[in-house]
Formats: sequence, C-alpha cells, structure tokens
Amino acid sequence: MPRSLQTSFDTREEAYSALPDWLGHYQPVNISSQWVFDWEAIGSLVRKRRMNTGMSLRSMAKWMSISATYLSDLERGLRPWPLERLHDASSVLDMAERKQSE
Repeated sequence: MPRSLQTSFDTREEAYSALPDWLGHYQPVNISSQWVFDWEAIGSLVRKRRMNTGMSLRSMAKWMSISATYLSDLERGLRPWPLERLHDASSVLDMAERKQSE
C-alpha cells in the first residue's frame, strides 16, 4: 500500500512521523500490533482548525481539489484520511491562517 494511503503503521514512531506537525501531539492507538488513528478525532481537529480560520467547507475542498462531500466525510470520520489529503488540508489551513494574520 502506498504510504500516502496507509492507515495503520507498524510502530508508534512511524505513525507520528506521518502526521502534519500541528497534529503531532495526537496519540495513535495500538490495535492488534498496528498503530492506528481515530479518524473521527482527527477530522474533528481539522474541522475546528478550518472553522477557526473562517474557511468554508466548500472553499477548503476546492483548494484541496476534492469534493465538499468527501471533505465532509473525512471531517466527520466516516472515511480514513489518506495521508496525502491530511497534508493537503494542513497546507491549505496554514495558508488560510497566514492570510488571516495579515
């Protein structure tokens, strides 16, 4: 499985290194010798950060080149976050926060 689509990891360190820096404090969980994330909790953190920037769901989805429905599913934890999409979300949110502070 490509690393960008991976949702479980062999070690805790591998799991931590896959997350954007701002989610680095999040704790992965060990299930059956695999380290996994609570995608609902991560989605909630992404949604909170998006809302704090004042960015709409549709606007963020457009910047990420995905549908608003798909982003909504990710934020609600209905789908696991592909790491590539999680990093895309982080980049968009970083940009929105910089623009907000100008």
